[in-house]
Amino acid sequence: MTMKLSTKNLAGVISDTWSFYRSNFWKIVSISTLVQIPAIFVIGGSVIGLFFLVSYGVYREDSSFGTMLGIILPGSAFVVFAMASVFVIFEGVVTHAICQHYAGQPVNVRQAFILTRRRFFPMLGAFLAVFVPIGAIMIIIFALGAVIDNLGIVARAVIYLIGILPLVYLGVRWFFVLQVALLEDRRPLACLSRSSELVNGNWWRVLGFISVAMLINFAMSFINLIPIIGFLVATIVVTPAYFIAQTVLYCDLRLRAEGAEQFNEAVLAGNIGLVPVEEQGWSKFDPA
Repeated sequence: MTMKLSTKNLAGVISDTWSFYRSNFWKIVSISTLVQIPAIFVIGGSVIGLFFLVSYGVYREDSSFGTMLGIILPGSAFVVFAMASVFVIFEGVVTHAICQHYAGQPVNVRQAFILTRRRFFPMLGAFLAVFVPIGAIMIIIFALGAVIDNLGIVARAVIYLIGILPLVYLGVRWFFVLQVALLEDRRPLACLSRSSELVNGNWWRVLGFISVAMLINFAMSFINLIPIIGFLVATIVVTPAYFIAQTVLYCDLRLRAEGAEQFNEAVLAGNIGLVPVEEQGWSKFDPA
């Protein structure tokens, strides 16, 4: 069943998420499998390799601090890059898939990967534009907490609480940077301001959505307690639902911000690379 773009409350976001997931279950699972199974081996192998290199360096008598730093920094940078890349690709492909559905087209996994590949670096840049300042704030918070350790647990709790507030505020405002980077052809820093623009006037709605999503993910995380199978189910089957719901909410906010004349199924079809074909509607994909 094709869904229509419309403004939605939280129940509507959940309903569209479930409707899309149910009708495209095997395609979403195939996307998740294609992205995450290779990623598990690449990232897991990188972490194990880094661990053994560091362990080897520690036990060598001639190892210096500079040598160890030369192993740890590039190794850690590669692991972070790999994890960020997987996140960007996964969210990009799922976002494209649900936008195909909104545009009245059957989900085409190959097309979803093509557009994500074309927009990979702007999406990665937008991700890093969020990750770097939020990561810096987190480092400062924990550093301050360590510095005033002698002041007691209350002082540390106050610092952590004060530090969390800007993290939550910025996290909500920049929540849609990857959707913006994929669909609106904007540069990384412009994605931050565009996401903030969409969230204006809806900050509490978005925070409420994030809170509900986190509670659902927490509840589903107990699947991980099942050895091996639980991890695979949580990774492959559960994770895509979060990205689907996020994209549904993005479309809702964009429709509220731009109105139906400026944002509709035809505009969204153009955003994902579909071009109009006479007597066929938006059905031809332009991979160029």
